[in-house]
Amino acid sequence: MLILGGTAMNKRLPHSPLLLALILPAASSCRTPPGPTPAILPPTPIAVADERPDWAYWRYLAGVSLGLEVWEPEGTTPDGRWLRLSAQVEGRPPVRVECAYDGAIVKQWVADLDRNGQPELILWVRSFGTGVYGEVIVQEWDGTGFRRAQDDDWRAPLDGYLGHDEVDVDGDRIVRVYPVYRAGDSNCQATGGHVMQEYRYASGCIRLGECRSIP
Repeated sequence: MLILGGTAMNKRLPHSPLLLALILPAASSCRTPPGPTPAILPPTPIAVADERPDWAYWRYLAGVSLGLEVWEPEGTTPDGRWLRLSAQVEGRPPVRVECAYDGAIVKQWVADLDRNGQPELILWVRSFGTGVYGEVIVQEWDGTGFRRAQDDDWRAPLDGYLGHDEVDVDGDRIVRVYPVYRAGDSNCQATGGHVMQEYRYASGCIRLGECRSIP
């Protein structure tokens, strides 16, 4: 059966006015062109109890229905959370991959970021703790299975970065905005303005493109 759509059943954090106001064409490049494309790492299959997930999300794009089912059991450690990625193409058996994740899923999207006709499932995950560091997980459906994107550019050290990211997907761009902390700033009050970064997905990698400082 082909599933044509759905909505998430858990709470979702709204976009901040700052992020929505700053998704604009970026002004200058922050980094030199990246080196060779690294190998693509698949998610690790892990057995999940066959029970109803805490929430689920489905979207149909480019001939495939991509789904996400999430288990967030109460009383577990942060690494006790599980998700199942699912893909359903009409006339074929579904493909499912299960894996653990660390943090809290804030929002998810389905998009064709590299415009190759194969959709991606994009997850914005925040770490636990006061920093709420942001992570983006991109899983591309390649017609037979999922491939997780390399994210070295996303994880690269950033001047003045101490978490509190806001993330959105705008067309074929992943947009990240974060406050800049100066020496002596408290965790709740950064005084260095903000930085907006634009990332692109291509050849199995999340690549930093344009960025700019925002007063």
